[in-house]
Amino acid sequence: MKKNFIIPILSWVFIAFLFFACDEQEVADPISTDNYPVATITSDFTGTEVTEGDTIVFTITLDKMLDADLNFELVLDGSSTVSDMDYVVNAVTIAPYTLEGTMTLIVPYDGIAENDEVLSFEIGMFDLAERYLVKPGTSRLTQNLTVKNYNDPNLVVVAIGWENHDNDFDIFTIHETEGDWSLAGSSDNPEIMTVIEVDGDNPDGKYYITVDPYYFEGFTDDLTFYISYPDGSIEILTAVFDITKLDEYTVDYFAYWDVNTYRVLTLTKTGTSYSVALDI
Repeated sequence: MKKNFIIPILSWVFIAFLFFACDEQEVADPISTDNYPVATITSDFTGTEVTEGDTIVFTITLDKMLDADLNFELVLDGSSTVSDMDYVVNAVTIAPYTLEGTMTLIVPYDGIAENDEVLSFEIGMFDLAERYLVKPGTSRLTQNLTVKNYNDPNLVVVAIGWENHDNDFDIFTIHETEGDWSLAGSSDNPEIMTVIEVDGDNPDGKYYITVDPYYFEGFTDDLTFYISYPDGSIEILTAVFDITKLDEYTVDYFAYWDVNTYRVLTLTKTGTSYSVALDI
């Protein structure tokens, strides 16, 4: 009887030991992030407006070194209205055992008359695994900028864009008395052409803006005309080019290229004043 009583007691002692041992293992100290680095993003820019031609430099700094890469990107949010051509930016990698990286945001001057646009973005780490390498308090930089158009104060510029990117228009300027004046035939869309240089020899009168549908698919294409003036003002006009109505358009011969072109816009210069009218 004595033996039989001792065995159950020992069994209960052993079970209790296992229970408390397991309980101690489950209560582990939390991982501390006190020694994790903090990433700080600063900029040389203050304000809410940028103009075509501006550059903004962002500096990303760590307060402690890491033995791994940290990658920072600029990501647009849903309120942005800019296109991919309206800004240029580089991603940044802060290499192991370094503390700083530089991101450059360029808003290029493109020569195309445009209304104000919105450039709204975040700069930060968007890879989840990398975000766990820095202190949780590290925040992203958020900015909402208005992009202002820039007009060269010495130029009158006409750009023509078209809806179907498979098509290809060359554009020309022919002065009513001086003949061949300027052209743009780069296969870009839009094509951008300087019509008048303010400090040059530019007679008053009518400047006929014409096109050659060098390659054309379908029957019609939507054209957009972007006109920028030296005083900073712009005009944006639209029209439909119909390949089936070429015999209804005014034909202007561009001698330098020995090509018949079709008049789409007339720009009239009177001193330092300008006006435009569609011809299609």
